[in-house]
Amino acid sequence: MRLEAQPGKATAAPHEGLRAEQLLLVLKVIKQASRAQDPGTFFRIVVDAVHNEVPLFSHVSIFEIDTSPGQVRAVAVAGGDRAGAAGSEVLRPWGSLAAVLSSGAAWVSNDIEGESRGLATMAPDSRSALCIPIRTGDRVLALLNIESRQTDLFSPADVALFENLCEHLADLLQGVRLYDQNRRTNVKIQRMIETCRLVLAAQSMASALETTVRNIVDGYGYHCCGVALLSQDRSHLIHEAHHARQKVDLLQGYRHEMGQGLIGQAASTRRTLHCDDPDREGNLLAGMPGVKARLCIPLLAGDRLVGVLDIGAGESEAFKPEDVSLMETLGGFLALAIDKRQAQREKEALQLQLLQSEKLSALGHLISGVAHELNNPLTGVIGYSQLLPGLECDERMR
Repeated sequence: MRLEAQPGKATAAPHEGLRAEQLLLVLKVIKQASRAQDPGTFFRIVVDAVHNEVPLFSHVSIFEIDTSPGQVRAVAVAGGDRAGAAGSEVLRPWGSLAAVLSSGAAWVSNDIEGESRGLATMAPDSRSALCIPIRTGDRVLALLNIESRQTDLFSPADVALFENLCEHLADLLQGVRLYDQNRRTNVKIQRMIETCRLVLAAQSMASALETTVRNIVDGYGYHCCGVALLSQDRSHLIHEAHHARQKVDLLQGYRHEMGQGLIGQAASTRRTLHCDDPDREGNLLAGMPGVKARLCIPLLAGDRLVGVLDIGAGESEAFKPEDVSLMETLGGFLALAIDKRQAQREKEALQLQLLQSEKLSALGHLISGVAHELNNPLTGVIGYSQLLPGLECDERMR
């Protein structure tokens, strides 16, 4: 027996709901989607399954809730000529999406053209639409949007069915996200280990710094990275190496005073600092186009400051706690490499001074020997010449 439509809910439809065979097939595909290793693949499998296995659905899409408050992003779209195709663009919710986010409940309409609420659909030719939150507790993770070119399509039973389906999707999505997060963390850890190995094995200071900045940008996907080393008089920082996704001319040897800007504060306080508004910072990397977040990590070899690692990201709130921890670990290895190279330089300088001292000592011994050999005969000559005036002798003898 069909469920009767309630006021403000789904209106009655002239069919007995979706066929059981179709729904079972959709659920089987959803089960396969649970094996996806990342949310993007999971979302695509879900929309393709619902769209392909239910011919009455002309448009299916999923919108993920962005980290920015009140923002959504289309992550998977099928049908409807791919209206509002999935992409990385973050949008303010509209139409049925806004209605679901504001109420927290499913939104359904079986006659879009006759809607007094004036809410638009994703596909312009849709006549029926159903939008359901994929949620866990009070938190909405994503929105499942289903549309059809037919009117009077969704019965209350259909709404209840897809609400139940979205509950399962929420559980699956959390599992996929957790797996993807762990996988990404493991990849980052492996990259960090490899970078640390290359840094410690570098044959020179310049090579160690270049390896670090390139691996951070190319391996972790950040926008830019630079390293500034502490000057010998420990009064300021000197920019020594940088790498960026886009070509920007940064001056080698750029000087930054201690305590000024984010990088100077990180050096003076010896604490990791980050911000999501780098334009306020009067710093070299802060002025780079595309930088929306910065992370500055003091490079400490024991208790001794040797420099600062400066990282810029292309998106706000890019540095999660686990990312900061990884970069701090990498910074620790870089500090050890820098300290090792500086100690090697000091050792080489001392060896050079010792060599010069040995050369001067050998030269002194040589000169002393020559002087001694010259003084022996000269002593006799000088002595006899001093006796000559007192001797009685003719002019010929003198």
